[in-house]
Amino acid sequence: MSTFFCFCLIAGIAVSGGVLESRIIGGDFAKQSKFAFVASLRTNSNKFLCGGAIVHKYWVLTAAECVQKQSTNNLTVVVGTPDLNSGGVNHQVSLIRIHPNYVPNTKENNIALVKVSSKIAENKNVEKIDMAKTVISDDKDVEVAGWGAMQKDSPQNFTNSLHWVELKTYSFTNCKRSLPQIYYYNICTKGKASKGVCNGDVGSPLFRRGGIFSSDELHGIVSQYANCANGLPDVYVSVAAFKLWIDQEIGK
Repeated sequence: MSTFFCFCLIAGIAVSGGVLESRIIGGDFAKQSKFAFVASLRTNSNKFLCGGAIVHKYWVLTAAECVQKQSTNNLTVVVGTPDLNSGGVNHQVSLIRIHPNYVPNTKENNIALVKVSSKIAENKNVEKIDMAKTVISDDKDVEVAGWGAMQKDSPQNFTNSLHWVELKTYSFTNCKRSLPQIYYYNICTKGKASKGVCNGDVGSPLFRRGGIFSSDELHGIVSQYANCANGLPDVYVSVAAFKLWIDQEIGK
């Protein structure tokens, strides 16, 4: 969110080296009940690693780079709280599934699933989000929610509270002109001045709100190209593009 989501070193939440590379700028505080599907990934010593989205009673979707160097015995998913310092329910991770074609150097196929050992019980503050089956079209209103720095000119101005920002999907053709390194399965967004994702938001969900007759829908996961609301598009891995792989892993 153009209120940069950076990872924090506040009241016991430590920054994990080498992972937190995007944050949200220009965003607002998030009420947990409206973002009940957002989860945080942490080490067992409570170091915040990344955001994620609850997509199943046992599974959370995130970015591959968030978990590539983690082991299941030192990885926890926390749900049900917008605050990194208090509340929520901890779930120990029992399985990590990184996309088989993930390339760390280029961040190709930067998507992963983590399975928790105990069922994620749903309530007003915890629920799964439906995954998109088709790629979202251009110029649609979407939101991103995550943890990170609040101002692009103050990258160390961390927050421990979940924030969100509203953006619009952006033409892939135009996006690739600005960022030639993106891939066919990426989604791009652009926000108003000083709004977007940045350091600390990798793994966080991009979603579209449902209407009276439809549910909220997960469309993307923040990828490596977080530009901190500097005028360039923000880039995500498309959930729809990887839906077959996701369903296969969850169904095993």
